[in-house]
Amino acid sequence: MRCSDDLFQLIKSMEKAEKRYFKIYASKYNGSRYYVDLFEAIEKQTKKEKSYNEQHIISHFKTQNFVKNFSVTKAYLYKKILRSMREFYADSITKEEEIKEIIDNIRYLIKRSLFTQAKKLLIKAHQIADDYERFVDKLELINMERLFISYINLKESKEVSYKRLYELELYSIDCIKKISEQENISNEIYLKVLSLGEGDRAKFYDELEVLNNHPLLKNEDSLTLYRTKRSYYHAKAMYHRAIEEYDRSFLYQKKRFELFDEYPMFVHLGLSTSYISALNNLLLSCIGMGNQKYFDYYISLLRSFKSKEKKIQCAVFTCSYNMEINMCLKYKNFEEILAIIPIIENGLKKYRGIMESVGEQNILFGVACLYFRLKEHRKAIEWINKLFDYEESLQHHSIQSSIKIMQLFIYYELNYTESLPHLLRSTQRYFLKKGKMFEIEKQAISTVKLLMKDDKEKKEEIYSSFKKFVDNSEELLLTELLGRMGLSL
Repeated sequence: MRCSDDLFQLIKSMEKAEKRYFKIYASKYNGSRYYVDLFEAIEKQTKKEKSYNEQHIISHFKTQNFVKNFSVTKAYLYKKILRSMREFYADSITKEEEIKEIIDNIRYLIKRSLFTQAKKLLIKAHQIADDYERFVDKLELINMERLFISYINLKESKEVSYKRLYELELYSIDCIKKISEQENISNEIYLKVLSLGEGDRAKFYDELEVLNNHPLLKNEDSLTLYRTKRSYYHAKAMYHRAIEEYDRSFLYQKKRFELFDEYPMFVHLGLSTSYISALNNLLLSCIGMGNQKYFDYYISLLRSFKSKEKKIQCAVFTCSYNMEINMCLKYKNFEEILAIIPIIENGLKKYRGIMESVGEQNILFGVACLYFRLKEHRKAIEWINKLFDYEESLQHHSIQSSIKIMQLFIYYELNYTESLPHLLRSTQRYFLKKGKMFEIEKQAISTVKLLMKDDKEKKEEIYSSFKKFVDNSEELLLTELLGRMGLSL
């Protein structure tokens, strides 16, 4: 990505309060105002356009000197925005940021030979590093402490000090290794689960079983750190969900979530997204089990999570309503989704430009599925069209394939006999353009062609045949998505 695109996306991501603060921050400094003018020009563009238009920006500035130094001004503006945002959030820094700040302060004090003051800060930094498992930072703190052992009076001898630091260093390295190894096996299982439905299914389950039998996933009692426990529970939960043991997956997800009670500091360590993710995975397990009682409990916990950050508020909205839509679609509680559609529409407007595209597309797809299953086909098309508006680079391809299939069946149901042949051809071209046309996609096109040829008496039989094909398909993601549409048994 070019610097210009980076700058555009950065400004586009900023909230109103952040933009206002940047302008106040910039007004404190004398000198050239070109970078502020550039900020305001790009700010106006971000409200109207999805991508950066540099020529349009340059055309607004007639000053030759500005155009000549345009690249320098862009780079300067980018750095200035980041610097102002550090100041803006100075009062709400995470513990990770706090320890980095203390380390910078210690460095400065050491340069000024103020070793006693540096030692006081060092003790505080070590405590934060211990509480929040910042073992990489501890290594840096240990090296700093070695620098001034000879310059201050210690209660212990220098020999004892060096030995203590050596043992602390070994311990920190061991903790880093344990965290890294546990996260690595968890990531291997995660990547393997993502590949479910690609290739030989029997081979997939054999390889997944090998990963699950890894020594690091055998002894839960040996885990003593928050991060190793979190990775362990996540790995086990993903494994059991992949083999459709939803009850056991739920138990591991529940253990993972309960870590926040055991280690409450991690909820406020800039890890709000981890908290939301843990609840998201719990809700997925509840959907798999069909347990409405647990689902209602955890979704209420999710929605009661408060944050001043709009992006966290957006994540809570996206996650909770995606999960509620999926639960209702799976167990045919259609009236419940209809009741929350006004809330969904307001949320989509409120978080426009902030919401991640995948989450937004899942919500739009879920509502389209609802109207499709209620046979309110024109309303379904309204929500499908919102998904077609996405730029190709941002499109969720499985959802795009699914709505292409939905659109075919809608055109058939609405008796668009003149448009349907053209839509069939364009849909087939779309599927082929991806490089690989899935069997479900081929079968969907064949099914609609068959529906067009046969009389209405065979309609249910043809639909039933397609649904059986979907249920037996190896393409699990498409099968799941078509299941939400009711195109499976």
